[in-house]
Parts: sequence; C-alpha cells; structure tokens
Amino acid sequence: MVLTPRSLFTPRGLFAPWALVCIHALFALGIGWMDVLLHWVRTGQAVGEDRLFYGLLFGAYAAISAAFFQVVVLRRTHAAGQVLLGLVATFLVFIAARWAGDQWLLPLLGDEPNYPDHTGLWSFALDNVSYALVPMGVGALVHLFEVQVMAFRERAELAFRQRASELEVLRARMAPHFLFNTLNNLYALAQRPGADLSAPVHDLAQLMRYVAKHPGDVVALGVELEQVRRLVDLQRLRYPRPVRFEVNVGPEDERLMIPTMLLLTLVENAFKHGDPCSEQVPLTLSVRRDGTQLSVACTNAVGKGTTSDGVPTGQRDLVRRLQLMHGASARARFHRSTDRYLAEVHIPIFEAHEAAELSGDRR
Repeated sequence: MVLTPRSLFTPRGLFAPWALVCIHALFALGIGWMDVLLHWVRTGQAVGEDRLFYGLLFGAYAAISAAFFQVVVLRRTHAAGQVLLGLVATFLVFIAARWAGDQWLLPLLGDEPNYPDHTGLWSFALDNVSYALVPMGVGALVHLFEVQVMAFRERAELAFRQRASELEVLRARMAPHFLFNTLNNLYALAQRPGADLSAPVHDLAQLMRYVAKHPGDVVALGVELEQVRRLVDLQRLRYPRPVRFEVNVGPEDERLMIPTMLLLTLVENAFKHGDPCSEQVPLTLSVRRDGTQLSVACTNAVGKGTTSDGVPTGQRDLVRRLQLMHGASARARFHRSTDRYLAEVHIPIFEAHEAAELSGDRR
C-alpha cells in the first residue's frame, strides 16, 4: 500500500479508521514509555518486564479515552454543554478502564492490584483526575487537526467550483465566434448559383457539436486537429484565393492531451485578424514537445488593415483558461512584426491521471 495524504483521510476530511488506530496506538506507546521513564526516575530501580507491561496497559487506558473523546464526543458535537458532558463521560471511561485493568486484570494475571483493596471508588476517581486530562487533550488536538483538514478541503472545493464555473463561462464566450463567422461564410456561399451547402453544413454541425458539447476540459491533440481542419475547410469559403495552411505535428504526439479548443482558438483568430492566403507567410500550426512542456505555435501573415491594439479577445480568454488550469506553469507569448503575427503557448504535458480527471463528463 502506497501512503499518500489522500489515503490518510476519508472524503469528508476525517482520519481514515486505519490511520486513527495508528495514531492512538502511537499515543499509547508514548504514554507507556513515559510511565516507565517516570517510574525509573522516581525509584531508580531497573525496569523489569512487569513494569513494561504495566506501562503499555496504562497507555491503553489513555488511548481508549482519547479515541472516545475524539470520535464519540467531538466528531458529533461542538456545542459547549454537550462537550462538557462529553468530558465527564471521557473521565468516566478512563476511570472504568483503569479500574478494570489495575484492580481486576492484574490480579487475574497473578500480579498485585495497583491500588489497595480497600481503596474506594471516589478516592480512586480523585486520584486519576490529572491522568485523565492528558488523553482528553490529545483527543481534542487530533480532532482539531481533522477540523483544519476539513476546512482546507472545503476551501479547495469552493475554489475548484469557482474555477470550473469561470472555465464554462469562457468556453461559452468562445462558441459564438465560430458560429457567427461560419454562418456568414455559408450565407455568402448561398448567394452563388448552384452552390452545394451539404458538406459545409455537415462540417459546421460537427464543429459546433464539438465546441458546445465536448464534456471535458482536455482532449486528445489528434481529435482537436480534426476539428481544426473542419474549421479551415469552412473558412476557405470566404476567400477567392487558395488558403495556405500547414500543420507540423508528429503522429506520435496526436495522443497527447491538450486543453479543449486551444488549437481552434489560435487558428480562428489567425483567420479573423490575419491573411491566410499569403504565399510568403502561410498560416502554420506547430506542436512539439519541449521536455515536460508542450509548445504550440500559430504563425500567420498580418492582414491588411490589421492594427496592433493588443491581443485579440479570443486569445485573451484562452490565456485566462490556461491560467485557471495550469497556474503560473502556463505561458503565452504574442508577437507582431512587420509581416507576421506569432501566438505561442507553453503548457505542462498532462500526466495520465490528470488527463483522466479533466476529460470526464461534468454534466
């Protein structure tokens, strides 16, 4: 069994039963060792097997009481009155456990009882008040740690839901760009005599199904490339000249997982703000591994009338999505020169378990 912070706790943030047993077993051993040490300091006598056994027995009393106070009392209530009653109940548990062990179990094992036979229950209880406080304190500390873990998980869950909500909003803002631009293209094509719209409409339907209904935050690179090619075919309808589009992606990389609509956004913005028909600077999409990073670059010729007023809205939204998914490990660079525009993104390569979690259906 591989121990991880996640395996130590239940989904609620409480210690798992096996972890709780280990914690209180270690507490029992610690109390037993302290009892043996104190006995040696007080008497100066060598520690024999009988004293070691009693030290472990005393540690068991403490561990039982600490577990009772933590699990039975504090996990069920934080009301002051009920906690006070729980303290009394824990004290009674400690007294009952020690009386059973010291006055019954030891004689059964052939040893002398720890207290004289004539000791009354009231005197026995008063003598153990200070001893009972230690397991109560330990039970409270263990539960306080659980409370902190639960609070941390609640904050993390809230942050995750807020992040997921913002991601959905950003994806919803991207979808209309594809739809409106492509409908304009189809409208222009419909004005031509004898135009056959069946293939473009099919491509549009498939593309919009992907944009609007893809369930996960990540997708295989090859799957997104297929949608990019559909987008390019639809965009070709706008131009009287041939669209020059190149893809530089190794076949072995098409199984890598990337954020959904990463490539689509870069290519769509290249069409919207650039000149995809340029012979000198063709529209080029490149994907390559760079150690543990994945580098995606989209280069296009600067279109006529294009201004240098900053990063297009679609790319700004994309950068925000990458920041939400990867934090500071995601980097984006946008550079405009005299004749070309470069959009370059660097993101960590998803591990298998991360890809499985992000590609699931959140509906």
